[in-house]
Amino acid sequence: MERMCQEFTIGDLTLRNRFVFPPVKLGYGNPDGTVTDRQVTFYRQIAENGPGLMIVEPASVTPDGREHPKQVSIHHPESALELKKIVNVIHGENRLACLHLNHAGAAANPKVIGGKPKAPSSFICPTTEQEAIPLSAKEIRNIVFGYRDAAKKGVEAGFVKEARPDLLVWATGAVQNIPEISGLKDQHVMTAIEYFRGEKEVKGPRVLVIGASRTGIEIAEKLGREGYDVVATKRTDPIGSMMEMITKKLDMMRIGQMKKITLMPHTTVKAFHSNDVEMEKDGETVRLKPFQTVILSSGMLSAKGPDEKILNLVPKIETIGDAKDV
Repeated sequence: MERMCQEFTIGDLTLRNRFVFPPVKLGYGNPDGTVTDRQVTFYRQIAENGPGLMIVEPASVTPDGREHPKQVSIHHPESALELKKIVNVIHGENRLACLHLNHAGAAANPKVIGGKPKAPSSFICPTTEQEAIPLSAKEIRNIVFGYRDAAKKGVEAGFVKEARPDLLVWATGAVQNIPEISGLKDQHVMTAIEYFRGEKEVKGPRVLVIGASRTGIEIAEKLGREGYDVVATKRTDPIGSMMEMITKKLDMMRIGQMKKITLMPHTTVKAFHSNDVEMEKDGETVRLKPFQTVILSSGMLSAKGPDEKILNLVPKIETIGDAKDV
């Protein structure tokens, strides 16, 4: 425990101790997203002889991404000056401040944003039980620009300073992993991305979802509600990996009430034949009736990596986006 209270250095940043204060949704802000004296007092009190690093509450990057009527915002012209009030009191106690950028997606508050929430797909928020409207490509770009502009304001507010990093995490996107399965090319196949974009028609009544992680579970539940007979497989366990605990529990409860959805963990699809689908479950071969549609939710592969110019700027790079083994 003594070591937790010792000062230590990461790159060119020095922390007074090894404790981190997590982002807390205070709801102390003004309705217009500006900072209040109450917020400033709160952070000053926590910073005084407190954690070496303090992660400030989620700051909304766009007006349509707010989750709380008094959530602090970073999409206004004056946002940098507003957030600097918080940064100053944290730095005044010789602590570091970390900015948490946020877009609530399906969890956005309809009363605050003036309409239905929007997300990458028609996802049902487990907390509000509201179904989000799918974002258009233009709206997604606007959110990306919102994060970009928010990061610039974060620099202006004093959260970060110019530094030469020891490590660059490259997480600029991924492409769909297409598994090598005998006979797959002869099936009516679509990727999870194609499904959510509505680029291909789902043919029924039987649908196979390969990959029952977070995305696959969302697809299976949606198809089940629409009346399809759905089988969702996953090579490993547990089903619905990488899902937040409460979200997963609620999803599993709803799916458990749908008789037309079958979840098959520890199952690998081996081959598609004319009269059946060959699978291996827990080391044993099983055969199921043919499916009219196969949806691939089988992980993603890293998109193209950084160019030579970026590679020369940092000594080490970690690439994120390869989940083909999940």
